Amino acid sequence: MNLITINNLYKSYYSIKEETKVLDNISFNVTEHEHLGIIGPSGCGKSSLLNIISKLDKDYNGKIQYKDNLIIGYMFQNDLLFDHLTIYENCILGLKIKNILKETNKEYVKYLLKKYNLYKYKNKYPNELSGGMRQRVSLIRTLAIKPDLLLLDEAFSALDYQTRINVRNDVMRIINEEKKAFIIVTHDLEEALEICDTIIVLSKIPSKIINTYKIDKNNIKEYYNLIWKDLQN
Repeated sequence: MNLITINNLYKSYYSIKEETKVLDNISFNVTEHEHLGIIGPSGCGKSSLLNIISKLDKDYNGKIQYKDNLIIGYMFQNDLLFDHLTIYENCILGLKIKNILKETNKEYVKYLLKKYNLYKYKNKYPNELSGGMRQRVSLIRTLAIKPDLLLLDEAFSALDYQTRINVRNDVMRIINEEKKAFIIVTHDLEEALEICDTIIVLSKIPSKIINTYKIDKNNIKEYYNLIWKDLQN
């Protein structure tokens, strides 16, 4: 079943002097449990695409169909935790905003905090946690609303290399255990190949889809060479 279906999507930004075309006739779909990577050069509109899918940006042309009652969670490059709120208060913030902070949801947040070894920090504040722990808190806040689809916008790039690898593996383990589909935007081809089963390659702006690959994990090197060639061209 498709969670989202995107058909003939166009996006431009406007200034007083000119129109800048960013996305040019983008079409693809995301199925249940799919792990989709979007990769392309800097400034090609990858984050713009996520903003449109999340409905943060409604100024575009084209059509997006969503599965009935689809819930989307969004993780940004920075964890965006509020330093004046405790870890627990940060985790339930999305539930408060959506006005669905019920006892069952509170218990679910506590369950996630316990399952992923953060419960003992629930009354601490973000500045008392490491970067990796903060990112896990950000993921739990996102999972608290029980999304069907996660959007990850360069979710690990703000971390140093060693922490990034550890946190990425940790976050992917959680996502797999919770059986969530995701779309990740990344500049890191190796990262995309490791965690995604489908990769879409975008061109420079105005961005078109150059290729879509269904990744066979037994032939990672082959896909690396193919996608690298796409990006160079």
